[in-house]
Amino acid sequence: SIFLGERYPRLAALSWMFVFITGITTIYFGWHFLLDDIGSLVLALTAVKASNLLVGKVGSDGPEN
Repeated sequence: SIFLGERYPRLAALSWMFVFITGITTIYFGWHFLLDDIGSLVLALTAVKASNLLVGKVGSDGPEN
């Protein structure tokens, strides 16, 4: 969803809705707890932020040479 939000903004809302529904259903069926879903979201956002800081954010034109 983070990738789609940056590359394909029109698909971002649909993708985030899928993430939200998946999180709710995993809690409903007892596969995960609420903190599991919150923790995975925090971990994913932290990984994206760290990779952008370490590698540098590449623009839509492609990698810098």
